[in-house]
Order: sequence, then C-alpha cells, then structure tokens
Amino acid sequence: MSSHWLFLLQLICKFGGLLLALIAPSLLNAQSATAPTTSDDPASIDQIWEKASSKYDSERAARLDEVDKVDHEGPFRPDWESLQKYEVPAW
Repeated sequence: MSSHWLFLLQLICKFGGLLLALIAPSLLNAQSATAPTTSDDPASIDQIWEKASSKYDSERAARLDEVDKVDHEGPFRPDWESLQKYEVPAW
C-alpha cells in the first residue's frame, strides 16, 4: 500500500474516533423509544391540548355537521345493522 493511502486511512480512523468520542455522551443519555416524553400528568397534557386546539372548534363542528348530514343520505345508515345488509361486489 502506498504511503498516501496509509496516511488517508490513518486520518479517517482518527476522525472516526474523534467523532465517536463526541457522539458517545449523547448516545449514552438517549432515552428509550418507549420512555415518557414528559413528567406532566395526563390531565394537564389534555388541558394544554384542548387550549391549543380550541381555535379549530368551529371549523371542526362545521365539518362534523356536514358528515352527520351526508352519512344519512345513502342507502345505508351509519350503524352495524344497516351495514350488515351490504353485499360486497363480485369484482
């Protein structure tokens, strides 16, 4: 192997070691994927979510009203008894 390639290989190993030394502390302190993301209790998280999403309440209500109106227009009602009568096409 030429000295040029040997020098390049040593350089890569040194930088790889340096990179590993810099990243290792963050890898050791990383949380599990299933670890809780916050120490807040569920009720306070829910209150925060409700407050943040309240600006969409009127639009959400309008869309749900539209869905309620449309779901009764077809030949089936949105309930299990009606959907049991549905026959799957033989495509």
